[in-house]
Amino acid sequence: QTNAAAELHTDSAYRKDPERTFLLACQTKAETGGETLLLSVKDVLQALHNQAWTEEEIALLRQPIWRWRVPKVFQTSPLDRLSPHSPILMPAGGMRWRHDNLVAPNPIAAGVADRLAKLIQHHPQTERLTLFPGDILICSNTRALHGRSEFYGSRRLFYRVRIK
Repeated sequence: QTNAAAELHTDSAYRKDPERTFLLACQTKAETGGETLLLSVKDVLQALHNQAWTEEEIALLRQPIWRWRVPKVFQTSPLDRLSPHSPILMPAGGMRWRHDNLVAPNPIAAGVADRLAKLIQHHPQTERLTLFPGDILICSNTRALHGRSEFYGSRRLFYRVRIK
């Protein structure tokens, strides 16, 4: 859809029950850029503790108070503009995350979400993978954040399969 970078995220945060797994298959690699970015949620959780986040901040991320804007193409009615409430940090150690359409319930929560976004985007453990034609990546949608670097040149073509 675009050659711009995609920040680290999980897919379908706006759905009531996002898929647990996704498959990404490369048909055509970009000439320049277009690397797949991966970051383990385990590394994010470790960084929260290493960077001395307060228990209150972490508890706020665990509360089911967060919502995401539903993209217009996926809205089934005018009332279907926001996701159901959900925590960002899931009880079993997973995560639901997409900062660009996150709706925080109040300014304090918005500040915590912005701080988390900065931690994620600048995390040193982020892996950069170049997928080549025929490569397939299978990934947990709750245990790993994924994104993409910007790309140029030939048309990059990947297929995404969402698996419940």
